[in-house]
Amino acid sequence: MLVYLDANCFHRPFDDQTQQRIARETAAILAVLRRIGSGLDELARSSALTLELSAHPVAETRTELESWKRRCSRELTSNEAIRERAEHLAQNGLKPLDAAHVAFAETAGCAVFLTCDDRLLRAAGSILDPRNRIDAAQPRR
Repeated sequence: MLVYLDANCFHRPFDDQTQQRIARETAAILAVLRRIGSGLDELARSSALTLELSAHPVAETRTELESWKRRCSRELTSNEAIRERAEHLAQNGLKPLDAAHVAFAETAGCAVFLTCDDRLLRAAGSILDPRNRIDAAQPRR
């Protein structure tokens, strides 16, 4: 199964783990990454994801994010269809980078798009193209 993790999923393990929701999401994300590491699932990566992960202000965290990024088995490159879809999603309420992530995931045929962003998750429910058969979900244990 091809999976796309929003940038906030990669950042989640570096957040305050004393908060129950964050700890639960972190456990779920790490479980997904273990499945990917063992070859059960595949991880997709886009230029939008690379851009966001490389912008982390802490050098040590950036290094760790780079190592996770290398687990991606499918590199998604931007094309006109992705740009048009991202523009459409942005016009319908998604932030530009969120729109790019969703457009990449849809176009690549990802089965799952994981995000910790409640706003994005709510919006995705009404604007995802049902023909793409992608599930937008929050990481849960």
